[in-house]
Amino acid sequence: MNIFSLQLFDLKKIILLSLITLMSTHSFCQKDSIFLSAGLKTNSIVNDNDFELSITLDNKSSHSIEIQKTPYFSNFESGFGDIQLDLEKLQANCYERLVVDFDPGGHLYTVNLETLSAQDSKLYKFDLRKIFIMRKGVYRVKAYLFFSRMSKDLKVMSDWVYFEVKTDKYPFSREN
Repeated sequence: MNIFSLQLFDLKKIILLSLITLMSTHSFCQKDSIFLSAGLKTNSIVNDNDFELSITLDNKSSHSIEIQKTPYFSNFESGFGDIQLDLEKLQANCYERLVVDFDPGGHLYTVNLETLSAQDSKLYKFDLRKIFIMRKGVYRVKAYLFFSRMSKDLKVMSDWVYFEVKTDKYPFSREN
């Protein structure tokens, strides 16, 4: 083995280790035995009530956790909110994240905790149109729960939920 192939082998190892480190610091995992799932009544939006997203936090662990009683919802990458929603629209055979200019206005964030017992779950419901404006098309949404309390971080995410908005006839103004 010559010195060039040895250096190339070392360079490949360094790049691989760097990529693994980078991906692990920016990835999400289901922490402990706490899971987040999301779903819509139907994957084909045909009436006004179909925009309601159900988000379930399941505590499958053997201990209780503290969570927000009424979480604050926001769009993904907003930098605030207990539950952040990532919405993407299918454009030319590729999903593209919808950029949202969402200002929570004068809402005050208050901490109102409740205990989620071991082996229990909590259901939240949220109308997607409170943050997003959706026209006719194919979409997917993913929910992320971020919550920190006394050095205990809870970061979990759901799987993608795929759906199609069938018409442009629905009201698209954000409800407050």
